Amino acid sequence: MKKGFTLTEVLITLGIIGVVSALTLPSLSKYSQTSANAMKLKKCVQNIEQIFTVMIAQENTNDIFETQAWKSSDDTATFVNCLQNYAIVGYDESGIADLYGKNSIYSLDNNGKKGSLINNYGPFKDYMPLVMEDGTFIFMRTYNKENSDAKNDSDMLMLGTALNAKAADIYIDVNGKKLPNTVGRDLFHFYLGQDGVLYPDGSKDFAAFKDGEVTDWQGNKSEYKCTDDAKGNNGWPCTARLIEENYKVKY
Repeated sequence: MKKGFTLTEVLITLGIIGVVSALTLPSLSKYSQTSANAMKLKKCVQNIEQIFTVMIAQENTNDIFETQAWKSSDDTATFVNCLQNYAIVGYDESGIADLYGKNSIYSLDNNGKKGSLINNYGPFKDYMPLVMEDGTFIFMRTYNKENSDAKNDSDMLMLGTALNAKAADIYIDVNGKKLPNTVGRDLFHFYLGQDGVLYPDGSKDFAAFKDGEVTDWQGNKSEYKCTDDAKGNNGWPCTARLIEENYKVKY
């Protein structure tokens, strides 16, 4: 005599599957979104560095401070026009609040989850907002070579390079106003070196991450402030960890 499942047993099994799915699918969906944003960041970094590499090459120099854009960086209109010649598509004069609309941005807490609200768009509220074709927001603050803020400091050691100043602070939101608008998830911070390379916030030596790879500094690895139990500084240093781990989100 063949035995089968009763209707009650089938319904109970389906109910259990439904409960498990309800518990796990949101986490899987969130992880998938975070991973996709990490890949967007990789592409965005490559695109931005390509823009600056072409700019430097076409102006026959090896120093971004010597380009027309940086010589005119105090004149926003001229600066933006120079960037538009290299595929940055637009400058939004309406301001950051209008770019984000009703959305806010958040820090990353020590558990790797959305943390506290960052009021008034935090560190980049007074920056120059640029928009790329794919909807990426770029917030940039430029420096001239003589600016004291551009000089090297104790947490920005360009070991083994000719770098001695940063050309800009750059914050990247890879999916614009779309959620999660959380540091370390879709919001990242970089320093632009005078060689046109983006160096991630969080590394002891930003030069170690040139071209997205740890160089011969591998033996003295960065002590980034994005460990599993301390995300530090609202999560901005996780930019370095993400790149060091080949754009795999492990924090």
